[in-house]
Amino acid sequence: MIRIHTTSNLSVGTNILLDENASHHLRNVLKTPLHSQIQLFNDVGQVCEGMIIELSRSVVTVKLTQALDINTESPLNVTLVQSVSRGDRMDYTLQKCVELGVNKIIPVISSRTVVRLDERKKTSRLRHWAGIVKHATEQSGRVKIAALEKVESLENWVNIPTAGEIIVLDPIAGTSLAKHTLKSTSVTIVAGPEGGFAKEELELIKRKKLSTSVSLGPRTLRSETAAVCAMSILQALWGDLA
Repeated sequence: MIRIHTTSNLSVGTNILLDENASHHLRNVLKTPLHSQIQLFNDVGQVCEGMIIELSRSVVTVKLTQALDINTESPLNVTLVQSVSRGDRMDYTLQKCVELGVNKIIPVISSRTVVRLDERKKTSRLRHWAGIVKHATEQSGRVKIAALEKVESLENWVNIPTAGEIIVLDPIAGTSLAKHTLKSTSVTIVAGPEGGFAKEELELIKRKKLSTSVSLGPRTLRSETAAVCAMSILQALWGDLA
């Protein structure tokens, strides 16, 4: 079943005119024929099945035929604070973490971050990442799109109030995430850049956020892999990944 996100209110019996991006994706990428059954979902958790009743070069219209009660969200509420990595490495991290159930993503710039973004590039990257997040949500069967926050410096982020437990991924930490005792269903994972966080940054996060540092086992993982591994462990031990 093809799944498409929409900002429209979903009510059985109504017709939904899809936006330009969704229409292009259905018509030109997926080559979806007229009268195909698809699934629509929106930002407030409504999910409906419908039929494509109009498919032209400029318009795709879906008639909603059935409301669905779907809950694919994890009992964990996970925020990922991810140091920005280069190109498709960041895309990979965001895509897979969304598939694994992350609820919020905060990209940060730390001292060893290789990527340098001016304001124009930040806007462009955020637009690109938002597309990655949306498509991963559609593909994975989730009904809520993870919030994507603006790019912050690490120094700014540590001064932003954060609820729940904060876990920093550190390859030389004495305790592994698998042996950690989770104290809250609200969790923030903090993942460093390619060269890892500087010692001063780890101390700053611990001092400001009362964080706990954990490793992900005996091997050092790449920046784009670490958060995905951490999400998998969290969901397997305390979430809904079975």
